[in-house]
Amino acid sequence: MAASVPHSSLEVSSYASPPATLTHSEAAEYAVYSNRSRKRPRSESFSSPRDTDLPQPSWPNGIQEEFAADLCRLFIACNIAWWAVEHPFFRYFFSKWLPGAILPGRMTLGGRILEAEAGKVINDMRCRVKGRFASGQCDGWKSIAKNSIVASVVNVECIPWLLNVFDISAAVKNAEKLLAIVIGEIKYIQEELGTTVVAWCTDASGESRKMRRLLREKIPWIVTLDCWAHQVSANQD
Repeated sequence: MAASVPHSSLEVSSYASPPATLTHSEAAEYAVYSNRSRKRPRSESFSSPRDTDLPQPSWPNGIQEEFAADLCRLFIACNIAWWAVEHPFFRYFFSKWLPGAILPGRMTLGGRILEAEAGKVINDMRCRVKGRFASGQCDGWKSIAKNSIVASVVNVECIPWLLNVFDISAAVKNAEKLLAIVIGEIKYIQEELGTTVVAWCTDASGESRKMRRLLREKIPWIVTLDCWAHQVSANQD
């Protein structure tokens, strides 16, 4: 019978050949140990930027502006309140891990930077819909805060584009008020986006039906119609 080898003898280089005197079970154990030893060790070279005493340079203006724009989009996409950017730990986190970034204040983030990003969206929409025919539609609902909201979209070649959202909580909810909103949206579409509106769609409520009639009186050539999705939903109910 082959002589046993103390386990301490296994603490050899992982690239050495196994001793010929190992038993079958010890040879298997040696193979497992050798395979583990061949794995690349976890890198220990990473360190926090705060681990160095050297001053961290600020990012160039172009990179800083792009960072602020993406931060604004991140807040919107994740539904984060603007005041969070001034939270002490929020600023500590960025000063620790991104010391080169300059965090904007909440007034700047939700003001100038937000307006610049909105302008980019509108310019992109204008390039895609300018010179085309479109249909518009609007609808109203109650927000989480129980505010009365009316929003509209413009459809160009089967692609919807969000326009404006209005809070009419303090206004009278009648056909005349809705007509004023629709007329303003049509003017915005044609003058700001360069798109021709040929139809307008709403639900089948009493105010909406009256608004469509008043709209045809002001713009005789426009097509007005009920929303089929509302009709299907009403039939299912």
